[in-house]
Amino acid sequence: MNIENLYCHRCGHELEVVDKYEMNEDGGGIYYRFCCPNCGAIYEVDEPDDEEKTNYDFWKDPDTSQRVGTEGDHVNNDICINCGHKIYVGDNFMLSDCMGEDLPEDDDKMNYCINQCQNCGITETRWDNSENEKENLPYWEIDVYLKNHLKDYYLPFLVGIWKKVNNVNDEEFVSMLKSIIKHYE
Repeated sequence: MNIENLYCHRCGHELEVVDKYEMNEDGGGIYYRFCCPNCGAIYEVDEPDDEEKTNYDFWKDPDTSQRVGTEGDHVNNDICINCGHKIYVGDNFMLSDCMGEDLPEDDDKMNYCINQCQNCGITETRWDNSENEKENLPYWEIDVYLKNHLKDYYLPFLVGIWKKVNNVNDEEFVSMLKSIIKHYE
């Protein structure tokens, strides 16, 4: 796997290699762990072994020019980190779900298990940040600031002020909320 010029699917920052080792005892190829120094996302990637690679056309002439870059990509875009091919989320859960422990909400991480890429055979797991990890990462600076400075305010009060400042009536506000909710469905 070409580990150069890999970019975070959330913020577009170049990823750093944190760990790499061969998984011979499992019959697998190489395991990589990447971290984004800007937003903190973790990518765990299992590369198929040499024998398995023969089952995928990608490895006959590995072309990484289709990789996802920095053009507004998001962690949920379901693109293979290795070849840029469309892949599907097989599961997603919280860290506390797989550890069998109750973690404080601010320490719980979100996980996205990505199915094996049909184009190159890579299996990928992405770990999102816990709330506590966001405090020292540049990407989350505004979110952390807002969370810390608005936590003691009553939400209806803040919404009322926002509506007044932006000259939005109740009907327009409800329409905006529906549009936002529809975007995430």
